[in-house]
Amino acid sequence: MLIIESGRFAGQRWLLDRDTVVIGREAKACDLVIPDREVSRRHVKIERTATGFMLTDLGSKNGTCVNGSLLSEPHLLQDGDEIVLAFSIKLVFVGSDETAPLDAYSLNQAKPVKTCGIYWTSKAGASSWPARRSFPHSRSSSTACWRC
Repeated sequence: MLIIESGRFAGQRWLLDRDTVVIGREAKACDLVIPDREVSRRHVKIERTATGFMLTDLGSKNGTCVNGSLLSEPHLLQDGDEIVLAFSIKLVFVGSDETAPLDAYSLNQAKPVKTCGIYWTSKAGASSWPARRSFPHSRSSSTACWRC
């Protein structure tokens, strides 16, 4: 699970329930979209491996840090690792079900979490909602997220 701890999207929680999750600001290329200018279009990739979750920087312009160190090669995530994207978005990896908060949502579900800043994208029919959501959501729109 990823928990966003700082920035305008603080408090959002996402389960890592796909084998590969790409995080960045481009909706067409990412599973978890962060619409922040400092974040690259395809910033990082998290892959499920036999030994755990592997974090890889995808050549981002502003870099990725894990526990205060600049990421230069793939890193096996450990429970409590702090990930900072482009020196502006701080995430915490929770690798243990025992410490995971109960109010997190799946990347395969059709609902964004908490605020409209970050939203999910779906790959090939993972849900009944549109595969891509427009940003930002509108409170008056019938397609607004469930929390707006």
